[in-house]
Amino acid sequence: MTKRLFDILVSIFLLTLLSPILILISIIIKIVSRKGPIIFIAKRAGLKGKEFNLLKFRTMNISKKRKEKITRHKEKITRHNDKRIFWFGLILRKIMLDETPQLINVLFGEMSIVGPRAEDISIVKKYYTKKNLQTLNVRPGIISPGSIFNYTHSHLYLDEFKIEKSYVKKLLPIKLSMESIYIQRMNFFYDLKLIYLAIFIVTKKLLGFKGLHELEEFKIAKKNIKLKFFKN
Repeated sequence: MTKRLFDILVSIFLLTLLSPILILISIIIKIVSRKGPIIFIAKRAGLKGKEFNLLKFRTMNISKKRKEKITRHKEKITRHNDKRIFWFGLILRKIMLDETPQLINVLFGEMSIVGPRAEDISIVKKYYTKKNLQTLNVRPGIISPGSIFNYTHSHLYLDEFKIEKSYVKKLLPIKLSMESIYIQRMNFFYDLKLIYLAIFIVTKKLLGFKGLHELEEFKIAKKNIKLKFFKN
């Protein structure tokens, strides 16, 4: 109850506070990339695996092919420095403002401010094990150990030529292990810590500081799963 109340109050506060910025972002997206919607809708697995529409600001140009319009092609995973991302979209991704429409998902009860990263519904159906499905026992969140790790480390694990295969075999197991750690530890103060970490890491990156921030959850996950592709 406390977590849900926190989600409602924070989402209302941030949507009100950021409304001028969100309107400005919407206008710029339409100017920079005229074809396509302002908001990109992604099918994600929510609480108990229920499918929901996750909202994001669109950061990619729409393909000219009719079969692929309003989609990010057939690929579910975005490459690092993907050529489909327009310049303003790249800025939004860098400062994670493309995720801000998810505050609406939070307000509607489909997501939480902090919770396991919402995964593509097709990847959940195709690749999740019975143990992995346990991460769907709580509402997905905008911020989580897995989402922070994805923001800082994903480029180290994804093969540009085998994007989905490398994601599923290399990156996804780490993220899911980290999300499991979150579920085991989840409480109000842990959520506040993750919010602080997310703001700190994004700010650090914007200021040009190099080097990867190693989360405690990653170190634990690294010990929990034996994977030969872990980076040293």
